[in-house]
Amino acid sequence: LDAEHHASCVQLRHVMIIREAQKYYQAFDAYARVLMALGVNQFLFALAYYCLGYMLFQHGSSWGAISGMVIFVTAAEMLIMVEVSWGFLEHFIGGILIAGGPLCSVIASLLWIEHHDSW
Repeated sequence: LDAEHHASCVQLRHVMIIREAQKYYQAFDAYARVLMALGVNQFLFALAYYCLGYMLFQHGSSWGAISGMVIFVTAAEMLIMVEVSWGFLEHFIGGILIAGGPLCSVIASLLWIEHHDSW
């Protein structure tokens, strides 16, 4: 379309309604992306802790438990790296904070298994 027709098309009622709806859609899209990233992150942590409990306490396999935790926590960290645009220092600190809880859980679980032979 030439410039004259383009200017008249912009003023059409249905085009204006679509543009107004897009304003709200952008906010909804951003909200949905954030919640999906947080939901997937929490799901990965749930799988990591389940793997720790199942492999270590049900099967007595410490290497399997540690490997499962490493895999799921690494996936959670990769998700954060993809979804959040931080600098290097923020990603480094975030990685330490993300891995800190599962690391403490692995250490506590291994110490508990080591000192409780009756399990």
